[in-house]
Amino acid sequence: MKNRTKSMDNTLEAALKSVRKGVVFRRAKVVALWPKIVGETNARVCRPAGLRGGVLTIKSEDAAWLDRMRYMEPELLRRVAQHVGDGVVTRLRFVVGQLPGPPATPAEVSLSEDEQAVIDQALANPHLAGKDELRSDLERLFRGIAARRKLERTHS
Repeated sequence: MKNRTKSMDNTLEAALKSVRKGVVFRRAKVVALWPKIVGETNARVCRPAGLRGGVLTIKSEDAAWLDRMRYMEPELLRRVAQHVGDGVVTRLRFVVGQLPGPPATPAEVSLSEDEQAVIDQALANPHLAGKDELRSDLERLFRGIAARRKLERTHS
C-alpha cells in the first residue's frame, strides 16, 4: 500500500509539473498576474492576447498607449520574468485592436461559496500536503479558470 501511495504521489507530481510547464498554464499565469506585472491602470487599457513561442502579444484599442508600453518593453520583460519565470516571455508584440475578453480580470471576480468549496476540496488532496508552492500554483490556476468561466457566462 505504501508503494502504491508513493507511486500515485509521484504520478500526480509529474502530471502537475507537466501542467505547470504547459503553454496554457503559463498564459493563464500571465493573464492572472497581469495587473501586478503592468499596474492596474495599464492593465485596464492593455491586455495579454496570446503567448506563442515566448512572444507575448499585448493588445489595446489605444495606439498611443501601446507606444508607451513599447517604450517600457525592457522593464515589462523583466517584470514578467519576475512574476512568471525566466524564459516564459522573451519578446513582446504590440497590436492595436479590440481588447480580448471582458474588462474585468479573474482576480476581480468573487467566487460563490460553492465554487470556492470545489476548489478547497481539490486542494485538500493528501498528495499536496507539504507542497506549498504546487498547492499555491494549483489554487491560482483553479481560481483563474473558475473566474474566467464566470466572466464568460456573464458576458455572453
